[in-house]
Amino acid sequence: YKYSESEKFEILLFAYSINHEEVQVVDLALGEKIPLEIISALADDKVTKWAYNANFERVCLSRYISRYYPEYFISYSIDEDTVNEFLDPSSWRCSMIWSAYLGLPLSLAGVGAVLGLEEQKLKEAYEYLKEDMSLAKFKKIIKKQMTLLSQYEFLKTLYNDNVITKEEFKKALLDLDNYLIKLVKENQISKETYKDTLLLPVKFGTVSLASKTNATIVPYAITGKYQFLNNKLTIKFGKPFKVSKEDNLEEVNEKLQNEIKNIILESKDI
Repeated sequence: YKYSESEKFEILLFAYSINHEEVQVVDLALGEKIPLEIISALADDKVTKWAYNANFERVCLSRYISRYYPEYFISYSIDEDTVNEFLDPSSWRCSMIWSAYLGLPLSLAGVGAVLGLEEQKLKEAYEYLKEDMSLAKFKKIIKKQMTLLSQYEFLKTLYNDNVITKEEFKKALLDLDNYLIKLVKENQISKETYKDTLLLPVKFGTVSLASKTNATIVPYAITGKYQFLNNKLTIKFGKPFKVSKEDNLEEVNEKLQNEIKNIILESKDI
């Protein structure tokens, strides 16, 4: 409650799904708006809302809707809560509590780990190699190579567009970064294209907060490969920069992404 009462309280990113359909993401930091039908549904006690740690979501959204959409805000009043400042909790369901009933961890990351959500992409990739090796061996190789999800997604695009064969795809999975570097050296993909595989899109929270607080952004990247008792990791920093309130956040965020990618690229043999 105290967190949301701060004058500096803002919601930067809002994600939602209606009836298990595709997840929609609203980047409020970039100036996008939550659709009015969603604002209305959040305030409607006849619409059931699910969230992990639902009380936190409800309190934060109560502050947000009452501040920016007062005409949609509907509160409630009971003997235990007469302040009329929060959305009615009767239509909210908390998946954290349900997880606790099932003996799962209370943290979202912990639940994801128990359910194996982090391994979904890994198992998807393993489907192509299951006839050649065990899942345990594949996991060991992927961990040793520190395979990037962004590079795996790019490799899938090459395969789906028939740029590479299934056998090339399977071989590349076992040493993905070096395979893509090989394509650059053979002029099959550009260096710029390879650079774009080094990072998933960066969210706007960093540049948005920096513009509001006058904080300095210091780009950095961790390069190298981690091995037990043989640490070969290096942390490299880029040039610090400021973000003003007049700056275009989309352009500044692009600058941040490029700075990080360039730091990583400097460590590659290209």
